Amino acid sequence: MNNIYRGKLKQWNEYKGFGFLRPENAKRDVFIHISALKTMGRRPIVGDVIFYQIHTDNEGKNRAVNARIEGVSTIKPRVKRKSITRHANSSNPFT
Repeated sequence: MNNIYRGKLKQWNEYKGFGFLRPENAKRDVFIHISALKTMGRRPIVGDVIFYQIHTDNEGKNRAVNARIEGVSTIKPRVKRKSITRHANSSNPFT
C-alpha cells in the first residue's frame, strides 16, 4: 500500500461525505470517503487533484486512503481530550 496515486475528483456528495476519483493511469474510478482527507484544510471540490494510496476492502473494492488535495495545506488532527466527570457527592473532580 505504499504507492502514491494521482487522480481528479470527478464526483462528490457533500451531504454523505464521499465521492469518486478518476485515476490518472487507470480505467476504474476509486471511491474516496471524507475520512481519507482528515488532515486537509478544506473540504474537497469536484476537479481537485488528489494524491492517495489504495486500500482493497474485504469485497475486493478499492478505496482511497491517506489522501491529500494538491495545493491545499494540511492541519494537525484534533486530539481528543479526556473529560473530567464529577461525582455527584464530591467536590473534588479527581476522586
